[in-house]
Amino acid sequence: MRTQSKGLRVLTTTGQRWVTGLSTTEASVVGAHWNAVDSYLGGRWDALDRFDGVHVSGHELETRGDVIEEQAMYGQVSFESIYESP
Repeated sequence: MRTQSKGLRVLTTTGQRWVTGLSTTEASVVGAHWNAVDSYLGGRWDALDRFDGVHVSGHELETRGDVIEEQAMYGQVSFESIYESP
């Protein structure tokens, strides 16, 4: 079942995207991915491995550490805002 009224900010290989209409399973994957990003930035270097090649609603999740570190350095990775619409 798809949820049409809610959306989430998704960190993809093409940047952050606001994605709506996610199923409960897809939303869970997005949340787990954000948790893995946080773990990676906290020093757990293998945290993103299980998301390599994973797509959500047609968007590939970002797993490249250098890209995530650069976005975090410039304040572009914000965990608090994943539920806020752009």
